[in-house]
Amino acid sequence: MNQRVTNVPQVKASVFADYKVALLPGLSLNGLLTYEGGKKVTSDGSVELPSAWQLDAGLRYQTRLAGRRAQWKLNVENLSDRSYWREAPTTYWGGVYLFPSTPRTVRASVTVDF
Repeated sequence: MNQRVTNVPQVKASVFADYKVALLPGLSLNGLLTYEGGKKVTSDGSVELPSAWQLDAGLRYQTRLAGRRAQWKLNVENLSDRSYWREAPTTYWGGVYLFPSTPRTVRASVTVDF
């Protein structure tokens, strides 16, 4: 019999791509696709989380502001706004918590070197 550790997928993969836009130097578009196979929630395997995937996307623009290097970022996590259970850790007393995926989240930032 194949024993699997709880809350650890048998398969996990990710692909990251970053494209530098030639027409606008300093601009990059990127994407991250992640996949996780199903995970056992209980030690006897009677409950299992299904496989799940997530797509994140972003853009980054590097330029200069007042002679200082600046970087603008805009990222969207869980672009498709898929809902799934991502974790199911077991507590020391035997309880199990289910953690949902992050809903679509947009993050923006500006970094300036001083």
